[in-house]
Amino acid sequence: MTKKIISLYRSNGLKTKVEKLQPPEQIISAEVTEKLNDSLTLSMVCVCTEYNVKYLTIGNTIMCNKDTLFDGSEFTFEIYDVKYSIDGRITVMAEHISSRLRNIYVQPITKPFSAYQLSCILSGYTGGNPPYMLINRKYLEGSPIIIEIDDVINGKVMTDSIKSISDIMAGSSGSILDVCGGGFWEHTGDFKMTFRKENYYSQDSEHQLAPIVYSHNMSGFNREIDMDNAKSNQVLFWKKEVDGVVEHVWACNRKFDDEYYMQASQLVDLSSKFETKPTEAQLIATAPAVSTSPEVTTTCSVANYENRNAVCGKKVRVIFPKFNVNEELQIVETVYNVLTDNYKSIKLGTSKKTLSKTIAEIAGKTGTNVY
Repeated sequence: MTKKIISLYRSNGLKTKVEKLQPPEQIISAEVTEKLNDSLTLSMVCVCTEYNVKYLTIGNTIMCNKDTLFDGSEFTFEIYDVKYSIDGRITVMAEHISSRLRNIYVQPITKPFSAYQLSCILSGYTGGNPPYMLINRKYLEGSPIIIEIDDVINGKVMTDSIKSISDIMAGSSGSILDVCGGGFWEHTGDFKMTFRKENYYSQDSEHQLAPIVYSHNMSGFNREIDMDNAKSNQVLFWKKEVDGVVEHVWACNRKFDDEYYMQASQLVDLSSKFETKPTEAQLIATAPAVSTSPEVTTTCSVANYENRNAVCGKKVRVIFPKFNVNEELQIVETVYNVLTDNYKSIKLGTSKKTLSKTIAEIAGKTGTNVY
């Protein structure tokens, strides 16, 4: 049974399957965790045998299913961490081959590209004399993963600096997630990733998911209503130094004068929008949208969910009568038990923040709040 579930290969860094080895011995547990627009990792615990010590080494690869949807399809995980414990166990951590994308860099993409053109660039396609190429890859040696993007990008600039493919896909400001305003990456094969629109999976599909109901199959629930992220007005400014003199233009853009008047304002720098000194009216006309709606974030966890199509990106209806909750939440993390072919747990959420925006907030790169 173990041989059919998990395969082990010797790798030399360039090729993931140089030689097929015997499967690991005496596997205690093997779980694949996928986080939406983030990581896909394998955690495996085995008995510390002579064979396991010799071949469960950093750089070798393990192949197994990542969830129940891909029956018969194996995914490649490269071992990056091995721990031995006094109780005679080996814990192996491995990451999917797509993690290598963070080490492949792309020249700045500073002019508009279609979804197809961007897919070719990120996949390392060299035909048609593309103006931008992968930087640290040999000629005709592209990305280890084929990138497919649905027709959701049309004439938009992706980045003005050198970034890794993973940054452009999902990991930093100016990524596809930010440019498209929503969506998710799906591992549509071992060596293929596809960017899906946010509503790609719907409750009307043939793979409709069973609802999550409080007290039945919900193991955790949390809801936050954050008014601090709801800005009822903006402070707009333009600044430029001309002949040693610094000129400023300030404007206050109020959506509602009588609603949340003590609420935090959003500071917006519009200096790059005007070469010459603008009027206040011009600043207001150029301002981005301002929202008075609070950010509502709902998360919940489900243990032992039996539906075989509960992959990251899909939406599930969550019902919690006490809090008047009856809404769709997106699956943002799954933990799949390779040995039992079941989901150990799934997490759902409604947070609209993308990974890149979260990183930017942590780094202190978002707009300043003015009180």
